[in-house]
Amino acid sequence: MKRLKAKARQVWYCVILTFAFGCYHAPEQNNDLGGDAYIRRLPFLPNIEVYVSQGVNDAAGTHNGRLSQAIDFSFPVSVWGAYGDRGLPIAAAEGGIIVEVVTGFADSSGSGFGNYILILYPDGRVGRYAHLREIFVRRGERVRQGQVIGTLGNSGFSTGPHLHYDEMNFGQSQTLPLNFFEAHGVPQAGRVYASRNTGPYDRAYWEHGGPTMLGEPSEEAGWFNPYIPCVDDDGDANFICDNENAYRNNLHILHLRGGSVGRGAIVYDALGGARTAVIIHGRMYDWWMTHSGPSSSLGAPIGMEYIDSQGDTRQDGDGGYLTWNESEVSFHSWQDNAAPGQTTASPCWDNAMSYLFVEAYSALGHEILAGEPKAQFGNPAQVHAWSGTRYLVQDFDGGSLNWLAIMYDPLNAEYGGENQAIALSGDFWEYYRAHHGITNFGAPISPAFVDSATGLERMDFESRLCLMARRGQVFQGSQAVSPSPDYFQNNGACLADIPDTDPDPEPEDLDNDGYMISDGDCDDGNPNVHPGSEENCGDSLDNDCDGSTDCSDSACHSFPACLAPTSDEVCDGADNDGDGLSDEDFTCRAGTHRDCAASCGTTGVQYCNASCDWDSCFAPDEICDHIDNNCDGRIDEGCESPPDPDDDALLIRFTAPAGFVGEIVYYDWSGLVSGGTYRAPWDERCARTSASSLECELEQAAGTFVEFNIVYGSTWACADWPAVSTGALEIMWRGTSYLAETEPNGHEGCNYKVTFL
Repeated sequence: MKRLKAKARQVWYCVILTFAFGCYHAPEQNNDLGGDAYIRRLPFLPNIEVYVSQGVNDAAGTHNGRLSQAIDFSFPVSVWGAYGDRGLPIAAAEGGIIVEVVTGFADSSGSGFGNYILILYPDGRVGRYAHLREIFVRRGERVRQGQVIGTLGNSGFSTGPHLHYDEMNFGQSQTLPLNFFEAHGVPQAGRVYASRNTGPYDRAYWEHGGPTMLGEPSEEAGWFNPYIPCVDDDGDANFICDNENAYRNNLHILHLRGGSVGRGAIVYDALGGARTAVIIHGRMYDWWMTHSGPSSSLGAPIGMEYIDSQGDTRQDGDGGYLTWNESEVSFHSWQDNAAPGQTTASPCWDNAMSYLFVEAYSALGHEILAGEPKAQFGNPAQVHAWSGTRYLVQDFDGGSLNWLAIMYDPLNAEYGGENQAIALSGDFWEYYRAHHGITNFGAPISPAFVDSATGLERMDFESRLCLMARRGQVFQGSQAVSPSPDYFQNNGACLADIPDTDPDPEPEDLDNDGYMISDGDCDDGNPNVHPGSEENCGDSLDNDCDGSTDCSDSACHSFPACLAPTSDEVCDGADNDGDGLSDEDFTCRAGTHRDCAASCGTTGVQYCNASCDWDSCFAPDEICDHIDNNCDGRIDEGCESPPDPDDDALLIRFTAPAGFVGEIVYYDWSGLVSGGTYRAPWDERCARTSASSLECELEQAAGTFVEFNIVYGSTWACADWPAVSTGALEIMWRGTSYLAETEPNGHEGCNYKVTFL
């Protein structure tokens, strides 16, 4: 049976900010209902397990009175270890507008909520995320569900790292009942829940081809490497991790297989401040994976692949970029060793700002138009402060636009902007530099756009001045209506004295698309916008100039994101019936997967297809374990030396660390098949493959054990293992790996001992 839905009506909420005001509209509903009214996702990355350390209506704790409906989330020590959760990303439980950001509180400062964020949701509620460590967003910025907004902390009145979360009606302080998808309602104290907040992954997956191009997930989303917690133990108050390089190496990733573009992954640089996830696939993915992913020279991929100025496929990373020329993948360093968004300070990546430069670089046209970051006139190639101002800038050169700059005003969002870095290029950049722009104009408040009144390219600036460009000439003017707040684009005509110097009596076709304004071209600065152009559903542009954009255009009515809520759910990954769930009326949700029993009894995987039905069970890949894993009737095919389950041969292989000088000269065996003790020089039963590598094979029966030792001159590996810990010790018996334990002896201090079951 379908759940009945209340019809929403629109109401405006005016947010009073320190520097400016803004009004936002949201559907008004009965916020006191709780229950089915609002379904959030847990404010953590997908598959992160979180413990509810304090639930609602906790009379003995702090969740009573106005805070009676609050929840505290923390992490089990058994899973994360003591303080292993420090610095974990906090994600938006729902999309909305940041209406308040409070910072400056140290750990356990004993003052209120410490560092916290308030997000105004579309339903009119405000979500509070408290006791944070770092904050990645700014007041006035819009965020989307699942986007990381900060990290777990212990600031304010807090006795340990945790997240305090609650919701209120806008402008009120009484907390309201919560409803989380993962808990099927209110999370209960003492319970552990796994987050399913997959927003960044869902958006990247469906916006870039879905199952046809990208295939299906080969495993659940998770950390590329074991999570490295933030360590800040130097006694300062800067909230910066002292192990910043390692901490920033935490990439969240979802591997994919089976698509037309080959194997790949959706990568979310959650702790780098990325607002979206990116996809790396095919040969680029293979190179990246074989070079240790985020530990490779490429580092984290910071954007989608594109065709560069040389005609090669290119993918940028924060450590360099990869190119594919149809024959091989090559790695290249950035020309001045600076990626877009990289800062001069240590650490070299700012999680509240760096990706804004990446976004502006991508929007401008990547390397083709913008070139690469470039040191200019004594300024570094990295992002740096414009001397004497709050503005941040990074210079670029080498593209078809020649020298240009990307600028960022940290107060952009607070003044009503979109919290974005903005490119200044071409004629505008030349005029700006020649007329002391930083003093006279301030920062640009929006990217260049085509002025609807004149058809000329235009840029507006913080000083309420504007520039218009035509055929290499730039004209300065002022706005007829003073913007309020400052950062609203195109708030009034640009009053510039533009002489009629055009020798061509015909109107210009500025974007060379064959259409002029007189022909009905509604954006003469964009060659993809003109009468007859195909409507691109989802880009917020009126591509065909028929007066309607995206979902309001008849060409987009069948586009999944444009389907109006109905009483019937459609298998498309969207919430068609408006109940907060997607594909719930079908057997499964497209793109998900589950374990299943393969035909030969092994555990396989079953994928939910584009029709929301389970596909056949896929057997797992073959591994060397004496079992037919992939159900092809063969065992361990592809293994170099398929182990025989009836063979009692014991293999011990030791590879010394790089730079080892000397030889392995001694070992001691006990508990052999005969039950006695055996001693011999190394070369009697072991083959030395190099001065630092040794392999031994002996017969070993179940229920016995073996003891041995390794010596470097006078240093015994067992007694002083940390000194040689970069060596590799491998023990295999009947196809199974064993770990060596230490056993005391009266000579060298200890032996290695392995017991075979």
